[in-house]
Amino acid sequence: MADNSNTEQTSRISEPTRKGSDAPDSDNRPPTNPPRSTSTVECNMMEYTDDQGVTHQIYLPKGTMQRAGRLFLEKNWEELGKFPAYEGQGYSDEDLVQTEEEVGQHVV
Repeated sequence: MADNSNTEQTSRISEPTRKGSDAPDSDNRPPTNPPRSTSTVECNMMEYTDDQGVTHQIYLPKGTMQRAGRLFLEKNWEELGKFPAYEGQGYSDEDLVQTEEEVGQHVV
């Protein structure tokens, strides 16, 4: 008569353990329903080197990122110099931009 105790123990150990319904499948696929972000922020700091070789870090208040990028591409160092220096201002609740989301559908 064969001893099946090792086989039984091995099958118990090799069973995958799932933690919640969003746990990845055993083939390492990501969860099927990942959480969706409903808010984001624009970048509020820009670092650039001007035509004199001086590196600057400027603060970009909400809504000014695209203008600063355009000024950089135009090499308009004078206008970029009018932005306040970046001093670790960080983000506030007013900096959040809400994304649109409908029931069952994420709109970007």
